[in-house]
Amino acid sequence: METIDVNELHEMMTQGDEFMLINVLDEENFHEHHIPGSRNVPINTPNFAERVEQMVGDKDRTIVVYCANTECTASPTAAKKLEHAGFTNVLDFEGGIEAWEQAQRPVEKGPRV
Repeated sequence: METIDVNELHEMMTQGDEFMLINVLDEENFHEHHIPGSRNVPINTPNFAERVEQMVGDKDRTIVVYCANTECTASPTAAKKLEHAGFTNVLDFEGGIEAWEQAQRPVEKGPRV
């Protein structure tokens, strides 16, 4: 599993790279704050990998998962689950929403419309 940091994620976003950004924390946490453009599929969702596949449509598409911070184990666990399910390009944004906010990057609140 490959990891990326806040600068690499920001660069992917500003360069218009094609990828799906997934927050793997629970829905309540997602509504509190999340990275703009991210989708929410909690790691504890039944059939997590299948839900992600339905959302992205292609196991070769780049997927970036993130959780709360570097101590949070949800995103590395999610990345491993996706890789075991056959996804070929999964990245773990290991700093999570905490690193994103510390870097003074924008956040959204509430459900994604």
